[in-house]
Amino acid sequence: MKKKLQKFALFVLALTVLSSCKKSEDDSDLIAANECKNTTLWLKNGHKLAYKDFPISLLGDSLFYEFKEEKPGIFRTLQRIDKGTTVTSLYFQPCGNIIYQSSVISMNNKYEVYRLDGNIGENWSYTQDSGAGYSVTNKTTITEKNVNLTVPAVTFKCIKLLMVTTYPTAPIGGLKTEMWFNEKYGMIKAKGYSAHYELAKANY
Repeated sequence: MKKKLQKFALFVLALTVLSSCKKSEDDSDLIAANECKNTTLWLKNGHKLAYKDFPISLLGDSLFYEFKEEKPGIFRTLQRIDKGTTVTSLYFQPCGNIIYQSSVISMNNKYEVYRLDGNIGENWSYTQDSGAGYSVTNKTTITEKNVNLTVPAVTFKCIKLLMVTTYPTAPIGGLKTEMWFNEKYGMIKAKGYSAHYELAKANY
């Protein structure tokens, strides 16, 4: 049972800072990436972030992120728990106010995961295959802006997002994950059903 919870926790973790929308198998997304403007201060080549993990279902005390620009405007992110093996390796494409994510460098099947500036109440969603024969839908809403948040690193001013994850056997109302983003450092804190981690250190 513990192993099942851990696998589900890793899946939800990948959803938070990480679909099945069909797109053509060509280079149009890479061309679009060159036309997008990276306005983030944190999604940069060589940037590394370390988080303190408060274990719920994950067996680890630390979570590490590293960004590498694999193609112009396309960043690969590596996630590791403690000093172990890579948990996930995903690709992000910042495009102004929006950050897209995909499991492949071509950005085929990309979907919006974060909207880093906008009005309170704005929301977006995406659906992906769980790999277990059912679909998982994530709906994210901007709930607060200019929130002061203190974590092990320091106090940050953040935009707060709420992601609700639903699937056939999910509890009524879905599984909720709160996320706080800072303009310079990106994800500062995530807290939800199976994940709770806070920024402890950055290399920039």
